Amino acid sequence: MTKTIYSKVTGNCRIRNEELDVYGMIAGNVLVASNGVLNLHGMVSGNILVEEGGTVILRGMVTGNVTNSGGKLEIFGMVTGHLHKKAGETKLHKGSVVNP
Repeated sequence: MTKTIYSKVTGNCRIRNEELDVYGMIAGNVLVASNGVLNLHGMVSGNILVEEGGTVILRGMVTGNVTNSGGKLEIFGMVTGHLHKKAGETKLHKGSVVNP
């Protein structure tokens, strides 16, 4: 079952064995663990860490760093922090903006 956030959530978030659609804002860090899926259309004002088996589809904006440590990461939106591709699959789509 997919959970959806339209408002602002303050604090760190861990996504595991579930799918989360974010149209609002998460003010904190996000960890996407095994079997976790984050569909980000809104904003994360913190860092995102994608662990092995996790998936992030980033269409919105992240003001912190994004690290892929073994999951699947697709970026259509914007990352104003740094992108760290340690392991897994990372794909930057046309029109995406990532801080060099």
